[in-house]
Amino acid sequence: MLFCSSLDTSVTPLTDRFFGFSDVQNGYVLISCGTVSFLSYYVMQLDWAQEFVQEHQLMLFGVMLNTVVILGIMTSLWFATFRAYWIFTVIGVMLFLFAVAVPYINVGAVMKIYMYIGS
Repeated sequence: MLFCSSLDTSVTPLTDRFFGFSDVQNGYVLISCGTVSFLSYYVMQLDWAQEFVQEHQLMLFGVMLNTVVILGIMTSLWFATFRAYWIFTVIGVMLFLFAVAVPYINVGAVMKIYMYIGS
């Protein structure tokens, strides 16, 4: 729920201002970001991925990727104009990276808390 509400709150004004998207088009954006996040959660559950990566590395990867996303969006919006074609690509790539990074932060944080509570 937190992921969905934060994504909806941040993406809807962007797509409304720069692309003129309606509610249905915003729904398509949210569904695609949710699908990418689901696949990212699934990759973390694979046995070969759990052997090589620890929880603090998951959090570090997620935070670094989200930092790149935030800086990329802030930089690109400075130069953006209404319905510029290049902004579709930039925002699409940044939303894809955001949807990939958020599960790594969530899972890494929950694993850390579970380790402290469990011991």
